[in-house]
Amino acid sequence: RHSSPAPGGGSVLFFMPHCGRALYSNLVQHNWRPASLASMLVLGNSFAALSGDPGAERAAAWSPLFRALPLASESPIGVPAGSAATSRGGGSGEPLFANAFNNTSLHAFDDDALRALPEGWWERSFEP
Repeated sequence: RHSSPAPGGGSVLFFMPHCGRALYSNLVQHNWRPASLASMLVLGNSFAALSGDPGAERAAAWSPLFRALPLASESPIGVPAGSAATSRGGGSGEPLFANAFNNTSLHAFDDDALRALPEGWWERSFEP
């Protein structure tokens, strides 16, 4: 649990490849303060891809991860599945771990955007 900004004003990197949506939601909920979110970097599954999962529309109403989506920047770093870099023989079409890290992204939260939100926004319940 990361409960306060990193010492010295730095960032904390959470390495979370292949984790489920619930774990990302728990991480965001336990750090649901502008200063804590702004000091977090999350290297893991694409938040955008997680938002397209079945049940995402319903989860958007209560899930910390879905509330945080518009506040986070996402920089993809994985190799897209089916590209030549993920195939044996330089593009022969035979997959070689093609989907292992294809939606890995680095996520960061913008401190100014977080602090610009009204105080009541941070106090809304996460209960469904």
